[in-house]
Amino acid sequence: MTIGKQIQKYRKQNNMTQEQMAEALGVSTAAVSKWETQVTCPDITMLAPLARLLRITVDELLDFRGELEKETCMELVKKGERLFADGRAEKAREYCEKLLQEYPRDLFLKFRIAGGYMMYLGEAGDQKEQNRQRDRAIRLFEDASRSGEREISDAAWYTLAGLYLMKGDNEKAMEAADHFYQTDTDIRLMKARILEREGKAEEAEKLAQRGLYDSLLNAGLFLQILASMAEEGGKTDRAMQMLETGLAMQKMFGLQEFTAQDTSYYLEKALLSAKAGNQEKALEELRTLTKRYARLARKEHWERPVYFDRLSMNRNSDYGDYLLKTARRLLEEAPEFAGLRENPRYRELYEILES
Repeated sequence: MTIGKQIQKYRKQNNMTQEQMAEALGVSTAAVSKWETQVTCPDITMLAPLARLLRITVDELLDFRGELEKETCMELVKKGERLFADGRAEKAREYCEKLLQEYPRDLFLKFRIAGGYMMYLGEAGDQKEQNRQRDRAIRLFEDASRSGEREISDAAWYTLAGLYLMKGDNEKAMEAADHFYQTDTDIRLMKARILEREGKAEEAEKLAQRGLYDSLLNAGLFLQILASMAEEGGKTDRAMQMLETGLAMQKMFGLQEFTAQDTSYYLEKALLSAKAGNQEKALEELRTLTKRYARLARKEHWERPVYFDRLSMNRNSDYGDYLLKTARRLLEEAPEFAGLRENPRYRELYEILES
Protein backbone atom coordinates (compact mmCIF):
# COMPACT_ATOMS: atom_id res chain seq x y z
CA MET A 1 0.00 0.00 0.00
CA THR A 2 1.33 3.49 -0.89
CA ILE A 3 2.11 6.09 1.78
CA GLY A 4 -0.83 8.19 0.53
CA LYS A 5 -3.27 5.36 1.16
CA GLN A 6 -1.69 4.76 4.57
CA ILE A 7 -2.12 8.42 5.54
CA GLN A 8 -5.75 8.37 4.44
CA LYS A 9 -6.44 5.06 6.21
CA TYR A 10 -5.02 6.11 9.59
CA ARG A 11 -6.40 9.66 9.38
CA LYS A 12 -9.91 8.23 9.05
CA GLN A 13 -9.27 5.73 11.83
CA ASN A 14 -8.43 8.71 14.05
CA ASN A 15 -11.66 10.53 12.99
CA MET A 16 -9.57 13.38 11.64
CA THR A 17 -10.40 15.63 8.68
CA GLN A 18 -7.85 16.74 6.13
CA GLU A 19 -8.19 20.27 7.49
CA GLN A 20 -7.44 19.12 11.05
CA MET A 21 -4.39 17.16 9.88
CA ALA A 22 -3.12 20.12 7.86
CA GLU A 23 -3.50 22.47 10.82
CA ALA A 24 -1.72 20.07 13.19
CA LEU A 25 1.22 19.66 10.80
CA GLY A 26 1.42 23.26 9.67
CA VAL A 27 0.76 22.50 6.00
CA SER A 28 -2.07 23.34 3.63
CA THR A 29 -5.18 21.19 3.21
CA ALA A 30 -4.23 20.92 -0.48
CA ALA A 31 -0.91 19.34 0.53
CA VAL A 32 -2.69 16.65 2.55
CA SER A 33 -5.07 16.03 -0.35
CA LYS A 34 -2.15 15.62 -2.75
CA TRP A 35 -0.51 13.12 -0.40
CA GLU A 36 -3.63 11.01 -0.19
CA THR A 37 -4.27 11.09 -3.93
CA GLN A 38 -0.62 10.19 -4.55
CA VAL A 39 0.07 13.35 -6.55
CA THR A 40 2.99 14.11 -4.24
CA CYS A 41 4.65 12.49 -1.22
CA PRO A 42 5.29 14.15 2.14
CA ASP A 43 8.82 15.40 2.75
CA ILE A 44 11.01 12.97 4.67
CA THR A 45 11.13 15.41 7.60
CA MET A 46 7.33 15.05 7.92
CA LEU A 47 7.37 11.26 8.46
CA ALA A 48 7.98 11.30 12.21
CA PRO A 49 5.41 14.08 12.92
CA LEU A 50 2.87 12.28 10.70
CA ALA A 51 3.43 8.98 12.50
CA ARG A 52 3.09 10.62 15.92
CA LEU A 53 -0.09 12.43 14.87
CA LEU A 54 -1.62 9.20 13.56
CA ARG A 55 -0.43 7.23 16.62
CA ILE A 56 1.55 4.72 14.58
CA THR A 57 5.22 3.97 13.88
CA VAL A 58 7.08 5.23 10.82
CA ASP A 59 7.29 1.58 9.65
CA GLU A 60 3.51 1.33 9.79
CA LEU A 61 3.16 4.64 7.96
CA LEU A 62 5.44 3.35 5.17
CA ASP A 63 3.73 -0.08 5.28
CA PHE A 64 7.14 -1.62 5.82
CA ARG A 65 7.23 -5.38 6.37
CA GLY A 66 10.52 -7.26 6.53
CA GLU A 67 8.70 -10.53 5.98
CA LEU A 68 5.23 -11.49 4.84
CA GLU A 69 2.72 -13.40 6.92
CA LYS A 70 2.59 -16.94 5.58
CA GLU A 71 -1.01 -16.75 4.43
CA THR A 72 -0.29 -13.51 2.54
CA CYS A 73 2.82 -15.07 1.05
CA MET A 74 0.87 -18.10 -0.18
CA GLU A 75 -1.73 -15.89 -1.83
CA LEU A 76 0.91 -13.80 -3.59
CA VAL A 77 2.78 -16.88 -4.83
CA LYS A 78 -0.46 -18.39 -6.15
CA LYS A 79 -0.77 -15.46 -8.54
CA GLY A 80 2.60 -16.37 -10.02
CA GLU A 81 1.59 -20.02 -10.27
CA ARG A 82 -1.58 -19.03 -12.13
CA LEU A 83 0.54 -17.13 -14.65
CA PHE A 84 2.67 -20.23 -15.16
CA ALA A 85 -0.43 -22.43 -15.53
CA ASP A 86 -1.78 -20.01 -18.17
CA GLY A 87 1.39 -20.45 -20.21
CA ARG A 88 2.78 -16.99 -19.37
CA ALA A 89 6.12 -18.16 -17.97
CA GLU A 90 8.06 -14.96 -18.64
CA LYS A 91 5.38 -12.83 -16.95
CA ALA A 92 5.28 -15.29 -14.05
CA ARG A 93 9.03 -15.05 -13.49
CA GLU A 94 8.93 -11.24 -13.67
CA TYR A 95 6.17 -11.18 -11.06
CA CYS A 96 8.00 -13.60 -8.74
CA GLU A 97 11.34 -11.84 -9.06
CA LYS A 98 9.67 -8.51 -8.25
CA LEU A 99 8.29 -10.07 -5.04
CA LEU A 100 11.77 -11.30 -4.15
CA GLN A 101 13.19 -7.81 -4.68
CA GLU A 102 10.50 -6.35 -2.45
CA TYR A 103 11.08 -8.92 0.34
CA PRO A 104 14.73 -9.97 -0.10
CA ARG A 105 15.07 -11.47 3.40
CA ASP A 106 11.86 -13.51 3.41
CA LEU A 107 13.07 -17.12 3.37
CA PHE A 108 9.58 -18.61 3.32
CA LEU A 109 8.80 -16.56 0.19
CA LYS A 110 12.00 -17.83 -1.43
CA PHE A 111 11.04 -21.39 -0.54
CA ARG A 112 7.54 -21.08 -2.03
CA ILE A 113 8.70 -19.35 -5.23
CA ALA A 114 11.45 -21.95 -5.70
CA GLY A 115 8.81 -24.66 -5.35
CA GLY A 116 6.67 -22.93 -7.97
CA TYR A 117 9.61 -22.68 -10.34
CA MET A 118 10.13 -26.44 -10.11
CA MET A 119 6.42 -27.32 -10.26
CA TYR A 120 6.09 -25.44 -13.54
CA LEU A 121 9.51 -26.20 -14.95
CA GLY A 122 7.93 -27.70 -18.06
CA GLU A 123 6.32 -24.33 -18.81
CA ALA A 124 9.61 -22.43 -18.71
CA GLY A 125 10.27 -22.73 -22.44
CA ASP A 126 13.10 -24.50 -24.24
CA GLN A 127 15.76 -26.57 -22.47
CA LYS A 128 17.99 -23.54 -21.94
CA GLU A 129 15.18 -21.65 -20.17
CA GLN A 130 14.27 -24.73 -18.12
CA ASN A 131 17.88 -25.07 -16.94
CA ARG A 132 17.97 -21.37 -16.07
CA GLN A 133 14.74 -21.63 -14.07
CA ARG A 134 15.96 -24.78 -12.32
CA ASP A 135 19.25 -23.10 -11.36
CA ARG A 136 17.36 -20.09 -10.02
CA ALA A 137 15.22 -22.43 -7.94
CA ILE A 138 18.37 -24.07 -6.57
CA ARG A 139 19.75 -20.69 -5.43
CA LEU A 140 16.44 -19.86 -3.74
CA PHE A 141 16.28 -23.24 -1.99
CA GLU A 142 19.88 -22.74 -0.83
CA ASP A 143 18.81 -19.44 0.76
CA ALA A 144 15.70 -21.05 2.27
CA SER A 145 17.81 -23.83 3.81
CA ARG A 146 19.13 -21.22 6.28
CA SER A 147 15.64 -20.73 7.74
CA GLY A 148 15.34 -20.96 11.49
CA GLU A 149 12.17 -23.02 11.01
CA ARG A 150 13.22 -26.66 10.83
CA GLU A 151 10.26 -27.63 8.65
CA ILE A 152 11.30 -25.13 5.95
CA SER A 153 15.01 -25.86 6.30
CA ASP A 154 14.50 -29.62 6.08
CA ALA A 155 12.21 -29.35 3.07
CA ALA A 156 14.72 -27.07 1.32
CA TRP A 157 17.64 -29.44 1.93
CA TYR A 158 15.56 -32.42 0.86
CA THR A 159 14.59 -30.72 -2.40
CA LEU A 160 18.16 -29.55 -2.99
CA ALA A 161 19.42 -33.12 -2.74
CA GLY A 162 17.06 -34.09 -5.57
CA LEU A 163 17.98 -31.06 -7.69
CA TYR A 164 21.72 -31.64 -7.30
CA LEU A 165 21.11 -35.26 -8.28
CA MET A 166 19.20 -34.03 -11.34
CA LYS A 167 22.28 -32.01 -12.32
CA GLY A 168 24.54 -35.02 -11.86
CA ASP A 169 26.33 -33.59 -8.81
CA ASN A 170 26.18 -36.65 -6.57
CA GLU A 171 28.60 -35.22 -3.99
CA LYS A 172 26.54 -32.08 -3.37
CA ALA A 173 23.38 -34.20 -3.35
CA MET A 174 24.77 -36.34 -0.52
CA GLU A 175 25.94 -33.25 1.39
CA ALA A 176 22.43 -31.79 1.14
CA ALA A 177 20.89 -35.08 2.28
CA ASP A 178 23.21 -35.10 5.31
CA HIS A 179 21.86 -31.69 6.36
CA PHE A 180 18.32 -33.05 6.52
CA TYR A 181 17.33 -33.48 10.14
CA GLN A 182 16.18 -37.02 10.73
CA THR A 183 16.24 -39.69 13.41
CA ASP A 184 15.52 -43.38 13.11
CA THR A 185 12.38 -42.90 15.18
CA ASP A 186 9.71 -40.37 14.27
CA ILE A 187 9.31 -38.23 17.41
CA ARG A 188 5.67 -37.66 16.43
CA LEU A 189 4.91 -41.19 17.65
CA MET A 190 5.87 -40.22 21.20
CA LYS A 191 4.32 -36.75 21.01
CA ALA A 192 0.98 -38.19 19.89
CA ARG A 193 1.01 -40.56 22.88
CA ILE A 194 1.83 -37.72 25.26
CA LEU A 195 -0.96 -35.54 23.88
CA GLU A 196 -3.37 -38.46 24.19
CA ARG A 197 -2.44 -38.94 27.86
CA GLU A 198 -2.95 -35.22 28.46
CA GLY A 199 -6.50 -35.50 27.15
CA LYS A 200 -5.74 -33.52 23.98
CA ALA A 201 -7.35 -36.10 21.72
CA GLU A 202 -7.95 -33.89 18.69
CA GLU A 203 -4.40 -32.55 18.68
CA ALA A 204 -2.99 -36.07 19.14
CA GLU A 205 -5.12 -37.44 16.32
CA LYS A 206 -4.07 -34.65 13.98
CA LEU A 207 -0.39 -35.28 14.70
CA ALA A 208 -0.79 -39.05 14.23
CA GLN A 209 -2.63 -38.54 10.94
CA ARG A 210 0.10 -36.22 9.65
CA GLY A 211 2.73 -38.79 10.60
CA LEU A 212 0.80 -41.54 8.82
CA TYR A 213 0.34 -39.39 5.72
CA ASP A 214 4.03 -38.49 5.51
CA SER A 215 5.07 -42.10 6.11
CA LEU A 216 2.82 -43.40 3.34
CA LEU A 217 4.16 -40.84 0.85
CA ASN A 218 7.71 -41.80 1.78
CA ALA A 219 6.86 -45.50 1.47
CA GLY A 220 5.56 -44.78 -2.03
CA LEU A 221 8.80 -43.03 -2.97
CA PHE A 222 10.85 -45.95 -1.66
CA LEU A 223 8.77 -48.34 -3.76
CA GLN A 224 9.44 -46.22 -6.85
CA ILE A 225 13.18 -46.31 -6.13
CA LEU A 226 13.05 -50.09 -5.73
CA ALA A 227 11.09 -50.37 -8.98
CA SER A 228 13.70 -48.28 -10.79
CA MET A 229 16.52 -50.43 -9.41
CA ALA A 230 14.71 -53.60 -10.46
CA GLU A 231 14.21 -52.21 -13.97
CA GLU A 232 17.88 -51.32 -14.28
CA GLY A 233 18.71 -54.87 -13.24
CA GLY A 234 16.49 -56.25 -15.98
CA LYS A 235 13.87 -57.53 -13.52
CA THR A 236 10.73 -56.13 -15.12
CA ASP A 237 8.32 -58.37 -13.18
CA ARG A 238 9.89 -57.31 -9.88
CA ALA A 239 9.61 -53.65 -10.90
CA MET A 240 5.94 -54.14 -11.78
CA GLN A 241 5.32 -55.75 -8.40
CA MET A 242 6.75 -52.71 -6.60
CA LEU A 243 4.54 -50.35 -8.61
CA GLU A 244 1.44 -52.49 -8.06
CA THR A 245 2.11 -52.46 -4.32
CA GLY A 246 2.38 -48.69 -4.38
CA LEU A 247 -0.96 -48.39 -6.18
CA ALA A 248 -2.62 -50.80 -3.75
CA MET A 249 -1.37 -48.70 -0.83
CA GLN A 250 -2.74 -45.55 -2.49
CA LYS A 251 -6.18 -47.10 -2.89
CA MET A 252 -6.23 -48.65 0.58
CA PHE A 253 -5.70 -45.30 2.29
CA GLY A 254 -7.55 -43.15 -0.23
CA LEU A 255 -4.45 -41.14 -1.09
CA GLN A 256 -5.52 -40.78 -4.71
CA GLU A 257 -8.27 -38.44 -3.51
CA PHE A 258 -5.86 -35.60 -2.79
CA THR A 259 -2.43 -36.50 -4.22
CA ALA A 260 -1.28 -37.22 -7.75
CA GLN A 261 1.41 -39.69 -6.67
CA ASP A 262 -0.44 -42.60 -8.30
CA THR A 263 -0.01 -40.99 -11.74
CA SER A 264 3.73 -41.67 -11.54
CA TYR A 265 2.99 -45.37 -10.87
CA TYR A 266 0.72 -45.65 -13.91
CA LEU A 267 3.26 -43.82 -16.07
CA GLU A 268 6.09 -46.11 -14.97
CA LYS A 269 3.95 -49.18 -15.66
CA ALA A 270 3.15 -47.86 -19.14
CA LEU A 271 6.83 -47.17 -19.84
CA LEU A 272 7.87 -50.62 -18.64
CA SER A 273 5.22 -52.28 -20.82
CA ALA A 274 6.20 -50.22 -23.87
CA LYS A 275 9.89 -51.07 -23.43
CA ALA A 276 8.98 -54.76 -23.12
CA GLY A 277 7.05 -54.54 -26.41
CA ASN A 278 3.68 -55.17 -24.74
CA GLN A 279 1.66 -52.51 -26.58
CA GLU A 280 -1.73 -53.65 -25.27
CA LYS A 281 -0.61 -53.39 -21.65
CA ALA A 282 1.05 -50.01 -22.32
CA LEU A 283 -2.16 -48.66 -23.86
CA GLU A 284 -4.19 -49.98 -20.94
CA GLU A 285 -1.94 -48.21 -18.42
CA LEU A 286 -1.95 -45.00 -20.46
CA ARG A 287 -5.72 -45.06 -20.60
CA THR A 288 -5.90 -45.33 -16.82
CA LEU A 289 -3.31 -42.57 -16.51
CA THR A 290 -5.14 -40.12 -18.79
CA LYS A 291 -8.40 -40.79 -16.94
CA ARG A 292 -6.63 -39.90 -13.69
CA TYR A 293 -5.26 -36.70 -15.19
CA ALA A 294 -8.71 -35.76 -16.45
CA ARG A 295 -10.31 -36.45 -13.05
CA LEU A 296 -7.68 -34.39 -11.23
CA ALA A 297 -8.22 -31.53 -13.66
CA ARG A 298 -12.00 -31.49 -13.14
CA LYS A 299 -11.52 -30.05 -9.63
CA GLU A 300 -14.50 -32.04 -8.44
CA HIS A 301 -15.50 -32.29 -4.80
CA TRP A 302 -13.64 -34.89 -2.79
CA GLU A 303 -13.95 -36.28 0.70
CA ARG A 304 -11.00 -36.91 2.94
CA PRO A 305 -10.68 -40.55 4.00
CA VAL A 306 -11.12 -41.31 7.68
CA TYR A 307 -7.35 -41.72 8.11
CA PHE A 308 -6.80 -38.03 7.33
CA ASP A 309 -10.07 -36.31 8.22
CA ARG A 310 -8.35 -34.08 10.79
CA LEU A 311 -5.88 -32.67 8.28
CA SER A 312 -6.33 -29.55 6.18
CA MET A 313 -5.39 -30.43 2.62
CA ASN A 314 -6.47 -28.16 -0.18
CA ARG A 315 -5.91 -28.87 -3.83
CA ASN A 316 -4.28 -26.18 -5.95
CA SER A 317 -7.24 -25.07 -8.08
CA ASP A 318 -4.91 -23.87 -10.85
CA TYR A 319 -2.95 -27.11 -11.07
CA GLY A 320 -5.57 -29.01 -13.07
CA ASP A 321 -4.97 -27.16 -16.33
CA TYR A 322 -1.25 -27.66 -15.93
CA LEU A 323 -1.78 -31.40 -15.44
CA LEU A 324 -3.70 -31.57 -18.72
CA LYS A 325 -0.91 -29.73 -20.54
CA THR A 326 1.62 -32.12 -19.04
CA ALA A 327 -0.43 -35.13 -20.13
CA ARG A 328 -0.77 -33.85 -23.70
CA ARG A 329 2.95 -33.12 -23.89
CA LEU A 330 3.69 -36.61 -22.61
CA LEU A 331 1.49 -38.23 -25.27
CA GLU A 332 2.97 -36.08 -28.02
CA GLU A 333 6.64 -36.19 -27.12
CA ALA A 334 7.59 -39.25 -25.03
CA PRO A 335 9.92 -41.31 -27.30
CA GLU A 336 8.97 -44.55 -25.51
CA PHE A 337 5.45 -44.28 -26.95
CA ALA A 338 6.46 -43.49 -30.55
CA GLY A 339 5.42 -46.98 -31.69
CA LEU A 340 1.92 -46.50 -30.26
CA ARG A 341 0.97 -43.18 -31.83
CA GLU A 342 -0.56 -44.65 -34.98
CA ASN A 343 -2.81 -46.93 -32.96
CA PRO A 344 -6.45 -45.68 -32.91
CA ARG A 345 -6.64 -46.47 -29.20
CA TYR A 346 -3.74 -44.09 -28.59
CA ARG A 347 -5.57 -41.25 -30.30
CA GLU A 348 -8.57 -41.93 -28.06
CA LEU A 349 -6.43 -40.84 -25.14
CA TYR A 350 -6.58 -37.25 -26.34
CA GLU A 351 -10.39 -37.48 -26.33
CA ILE A 352 -10.32 -38.54 -22.69
CA LEU A 353 -8.27 -35.47 -21.81
CA GLU A 354 -10.59 -33.19 -23.76
CA SER A 355 -13.64 -34.59 -21.96
